[in-house]
Amino acid sequence: MSPTKPHVLIAGAGIGGLALAQMLRRRDIPFSIFERGDDGHTQGWAIAVHGIVQELVASFPDDLPPLAESVNNLRALGNVPAEFVLYPAGDGAAGLRFGDDGSNTRLVRANRALLRKYLSTNIAIQYGKKAVAAAQEGDRVTVRFEDGTSAEGDILVGADGVHSAIRRSILPGPDRLETLPFACIMGEVPLSGEAMRRQMALGRSAYILRPPYPGGKGQFFVGTNIVRDGGDCADFYWMMLFAQEKGDTDPDDLARHWHATSSRADLLERAVAESRLMDPALSEVVRQTPAEGIVKPPLVLRALHLPGLPVGRMTLLGDATHTMPPFRGEGGVNALVDALRLGEAIGKIAAGDVDVATAMEEYQAEMLERGNRAVTMSVDAVETDVRAQQMFDIPAMARVAVEVS
Repeated sequence: MSPTKPHVLIAGAGIGGLALAQMLRRRDIPFSIFERGDDGHTQGWAIAVHGIVQELVASFPDDLPPLAESVNNLRALGNVPAEFVLYPAGDGAAGLRFGDDGSNTRLVRANRALLRKYLSTNIAIQYGKKAVAAAQEGDRVTVRFEDGTSAEGDILVGADGVHSAIRRSILPGPDRLETLPFACIMGEVPLSGEAMRRQMALGRSAYILRPPYPGGKGQFFVGTNIVRDGGDCADFYWMMLFAQEKGDTDPDDLARHWHATSSRADLLERAVAESRLMDPALSEVVRQTPAEGIVKPPLVLRALHLPGLPVGRMTLLGDATHTMPPFRGEGGVNALVDALRLGEAIGKIAAGDVDVATAMEEYQAEMLERGNRAVTMSVDAVETDVRAQQMFDIPAMARVAVEVS
């Protein structure tokens, strides 16, 4: 008799949860996926999918459209490869360029909303289902939702983000989530014409100033979210990072911190003042941003190292298990790798090749080792004076030039 395929519950329809759902769909493994918000969920901006593009495509069902053409945030410009530039001295005349080799097989810079839409193809997401608790009894798992309903299955995956309720159920007690000692001002601005082209010339996908100016602390990041209107307009976003004293970013005091209490106009004024210490070309995007383009509530940088997880029928993926700051482009791609590895593990269970405990133990060991390493490197990229080259010391990001002409 053939083995019974497990019914998998996925709490969270972000990119990791949706990618896992697609991999289960390809294997004809039953699943239910739940999302706390509505279908207007657009959290995040752009994401670098690097090193796993071909493996992802091979793991998805055949009815999905081509990945790169569907999600590439530069697609309005034609077949233009992703490109990242580091300006280690805050000097617009010289920098280090990294990016794809033009094949869109090593690195795809995806607009997150387009990627989520792509991953939602033929997936029945149950919206308005915020997970609040979970439990395992024998060979069954139950997840309870804020609306008073619940769902039962054979395996539960917590893909419910930084403040994961599934993590708290698996690991009761003090949360290991750490708030990093940085404040962040963030802005969004659409640009067109020459202003857009000047930004794209600095780094089509993103560029970073580290330090933001000689003798400065922190860093300054500018990213392209998406190019629109046949390549004539683009939406940009930027982050200005300020190092703080440890006590200034205590989780209990975040609501009273200046980056939370200041108005958008005051935050913009502070950012503009800081931008005047930078190279004028590299910081122009700040001065182009209106007050209403300042993002509130502010971005809070957090990190999570988990030393281990109990082996059972409940597990985690993505930010729920390895939260990290965004400045190495590793958070989203590690969520996708988690989905790949967990999809393989559940596939082995469904085929009867291994039992649940063995599959989960193997998945969690690899996921935690890889994820914790990525968290450490991402925190180091923010907190320490790593050389600029180390920021994108990722095999898929081929160094394509040394000088920016």
